[in-house]
Amino acid sequence: MIIKSNLIIWGRPAALNVQKILWCAQELGLSYTNNVAGQHYGVIKEAHFLKMNPNGRIPVIDDDGFILYESNAIIRYLWAKTFPSDCTSEHLQSWSHQDQWMDWTSATLYYPLFREFFLYFARTPPENFSEAKVSQLFNSIEPLMKIANDQLGQAPFIAGKAFSMADIPLGVLIDKWEKIDQKKSNFLNLSLYYDRLLERKDYFNCVAQYALNAV
Repeated sequence: MIIKSNLIIWGRPAALNVQKILWCAQELGLSYTNNVAGQHYGVIKEAHFLKMNPNGRIPVIDDDGFILYESNAIIRYLWAKTFPSDCTSEHLQSWSHQDQWMDWTSATLYYPLFREFFLYFARTPPENFSEAKVSQLFNSIEPLMKIANDQLGQAPFIAGKAFSMADIPLGVLIDKWEKIDQKKSNFLNLSLYYDRLLERKDYFNCVAQYALNAV
C-alpha cells in the first residue's frame, strides 16, 4: 500500500546516505519525489539548497514544507510519523534499542573506519590496489564487523526479531561490505543477514542494485 504524501527527497540515488532515505520511504510505503542532487548533478551549492541545508550536503527532505537533514534524523522522523506508537513511553525501550544501533552504525562503525574502507575499494581501480593497504583496512574494520556479526547471531535483525528502522543504516553498509568482502572474512551471520535483506524488494531497488563504484 502506497501512502500519498508531498515528500521530496533531495540527493543522488547512488549516494550511501541517500539510499538510506529512499529505502526507508519505500519500506514505509510513502510516495515521494526524488530531486537528484550532489556531486556531478550539482544543486547543493545553490542558494535555494543552502537555505534548506547550510552544510550543502545530501540527503535533505521537504515534507510538505518541513525541512530536515541528517540521514538518521530523517529515518527517525519518517518512522515516527508512520508508526507514532513506536516512540511512546509504552515502547520506549524498544525504540531506544533501535536508536542505539542506528547511532552505533553511524558513529562507531561508519566513521571513520568503514568510510575509509568503502571509499578505497569504491574509488581505487583494482589494478592499483595495494596489498598492504587492503590488509590494513580489513584488520581495522573486522573487529567492528564482528560486533555486528555477533549481534546478528542472537536475532535475525540488528535490534531484535523484527525488521526495524535500525536495520536501514546498517543494511546499507552491509551491502557495501558484502560486495567488497565476498564472504572471505567468514562472518556467516552478516552474510545470512544480507540474504534476508535481499528478499526485500525495496532493499534491492534502493540499495543492492547499485554497483560499488556507482556515483
